[in-house]
Amino acid sequence: MTSASSAFQTDGGRAPAPSQVVCIGDLHGNLDKAKRLWANLNLELGEEALMKAKVIFLGDYCDRGPNTKGMLDWLINLKKERDNAKAETVF
Repeated sequence: MTSASSAFQTDGGRAPAPSQVVCIGDLHGNLDKAKRLWANLNLELGEEALMKAKVIFLGDYCDRGPNTKGMLDWLINLKKERDNAKAETVF
C-alpha cells in the first residue's frame, strides 16, 4: 500500500517538477515592457498554465531603466499574488 505523501513524490522524495519553467531576466527597470511580457506569457501559455509554471526571475531588475521603483513594486506584488495562489516564483 502506498501512503498519500509518497504518492505525490518522485525519485528521491522530491515534489513533482512543474510542467513548464519560465525564466525572465534583464528587466532593467523597464516596467512597461515587463508588464507586456507578462501579458504575452498569459496569452500564450494561458492563465492556468502560467500559474502552474515555475517562474524564475534571473536578475537585473533595476539597472539602467526608467522605473526602478515601479519595477521592484510590481515584482514584489506579483510574488505575493503568486504565493497566495500557491504558484512558484523564484528570485
